[in-house]
Amino acid sequence: MSLKLWFDKLKENNNKGAVGAVGLPMKKAIPEARIKKAVNEIKESMGVEKDISSIGEFINEAFGSKLKEIPDRINDIGKNYLSTKGKNVITRNTSKTLYFDWNRGNGINQLFNTISIKVVDDNYTDNLNLTLEVYTRIYDVNGNARWISLLSEAIAPSAVYYVNEFSFSASKDIKVVITENNVSDVIFDLNLFFSKNFDEAIELPSNVYYVSTDTELDSAISEIESNNYSAKIYITADLTNVQATVNDSNVDIEIEGLGHTLEANGNNNIITVTSVNSIVIKNIRFDCVDFTSVNTCCIDIVSISKSCWIENCTFYGDGSNGIGVKLASNYSMVIGCFCESLQKGIYLTGSLNSCYFNYVTTTSVAGIQCSGSSALRNHIHGNIVYGLISSSSGFSAYAGADYNIFSNNRVEQCTLNSATNTGGIIIQSDSDYNMVIGNFVKGCTNVGSGTFYGIRVWNSDCDETTIVGNTSVGNENNYTDTGTNTYAQANNTA
Repeated sequence: MSLKLWFDKLKENNNKGAVGAVGLPMKKAIPEARIKKAVNEIKESMGVEKDISSIGEFINEAFGSKLKEIPDRINDIGKNYLSTKGKNVITRNTSKTLYFDWNRGNGINQLFNTISIKVVDDNYTDNLNLTLEVYTRIYDVNGNARWISLLSEAIAPSAVYYVNEFSFSASKDIKVVITENNVSDVIFDLNLFFSKNFDEAIELPSNVYYVSTDTELDSAISEIESNNYSAKIYITADLTNVQATVNDSNVDIEIEGLGHTLEANGNNNIITVTSVNSIVIKNIRFDCVDFTSVNTCCIDIVSISKSCWIENCTFYGDGSNGIGVKLASNYSMVIGCFCESLQKGIYLTGSLNSCYFNYVTTTSVAGIQCSGSSALRNHIHGNIVYGLISSSSGFSAYAGADYNIFSNNRVEQCTLNSATNTGGIIIQSDSDYNMVIGNFVKGCTNVGSGTFYGIRVWNSDCDETTIVGNTSVGNENNYTDTGTNTYAQANNTA
């Protein structure tokens, strides 16, 4: 409700002696002379000489044209729009900016989805050339404000123009910029209509991006890195030709896929994290069927400062190329993911990482592998590998990978046709001090000239492996140990 309407309502109700300005019963009507006296006292203190009879006239006289830049604040619960409440003039070849500020405290924000622009100039022409821009102001974790573009739209030449069903969210403030592109002066009204009433308003986080193309994803990451702050990216559509890179150790990023697919840009990593403070990647399907190299990754985590969390993602390829997740970093978690038809499902070359409750099928080299002298103290727990192909192993510590733990994992129903020896869980090539505890391997064989081992410590340079409480049954070869100082206890290998 505008101040003028508020004042007029007050006078009306005051004369009736029934209710106050906000609709509440009044014990006693306020004399109109007292109201006018108060207005005149304020008028004199502001240096306004003109005699005025209403609050609206007083404000217009006191503040003049500045009033046109400030739309009314809507204070009534149940209102679902903001309006300029009057004519606004754009001079030829200029822009006019209007700010809608409806912060109701406690960080509560609103959603709106319709903008109405009514051109009220009777002399408008068919060649009007107007542009509408809408911005929302958000705040980073340090309280620094910035404007983010929500919409940029050319306005068709029409006396009444509506921009409908723009479903975006706004935080605290909206800035609307109307530009007249060198044709004529224009007079217009502008209203914002909200999809929820204020009493249904929801709280929205700051620094949130909604992306629907690969270019928007790249731009969002670039802007986050430029501003060095924490942010969340929502992927709102399936994206093609994705080749995104995060490379800033100062930022914290969460990428929420909402179940959408990121399709590879040829034989390039889909997401590469070269450097980041922390990152979360979840609920994304990765399509890498176009990979032509065994080493190209859906997600390649090179380096992080604090933590990495990859959850509920799906990775699928052409059956012989690509890696689902590669962790060269430390302190990373891969949980609840599904890997299918890749060269390797999850490939760990860093330390102190965890892989929990993932499902890997039809890989051609390894389901989950710890590889290299930097692959130390990783924990591989509760995962399932099923239906291996080619010469793939299920779980392995390889090429000097020490102190890793493989616990409560399952390998089942794998029929390979290969000349290469492989196995369900294998420790090989100078990998020492690894633990294989409580795993289950069943029903796996190699119909080629090679042999499938349920559990095997492969080489004599694999020292002090612990193998306890495992079950390996119904395989071509259930258990073989050629390591040094292996500790084996309570295993079922009948």
